[in-house]
Amino acid sequence: MDGFLLLYSCRVKLPHEAIRSKLAGENIVDVTEEDLEFFKNLTFLDLSDNSVQMHMLSNLSALEELDLQYNNIDMLQLSPEMFPQLHTLHLSYNKVPTKHLSDLTNLQNL
Repeated sequence: MDGFLLLYSCRVKLPHEAIRSKLAGENIVDVTEEDLEFFKNLTFLDLSDNSVQMHMLSNLSALEELDLQYNNIDMLQLSPEMFPQLHTLHLSYNKVPTKHLSDLTNLQNL
C-alpha cells in the first residue's frame, strides 16, 4: 500500500483531504510507511483481509478506527504514542496471543 492507493481509495486528490479508506481484500502485504506521513486527517482505515502488520501503520497518527481483521497478525507491537487518537481496533480472526490482547487494556484510548 502506498500513498497513491490510499488517495484512490479515498477518492481525493491530495493526502490532507483523505479521511476514510476501505481497502479490504486487496492482497496488501507491504506498506510504504513514509507515504503515510502525508495523511494527517485519515481517521478510518479498513485493511481487513490483507497481510498487514499493525506497526507498518504507525505514521497514521490521526486514526480513530482501524480494522485489521483477517490479517494473520501474530504479534502486536503497540505503544500509546503510536495511535494517540485510536479508540476502535478490530483484530478478530488473527493469531494474536491472549497476552498481547491483555496488554491493549493498558492503552488509554482503547
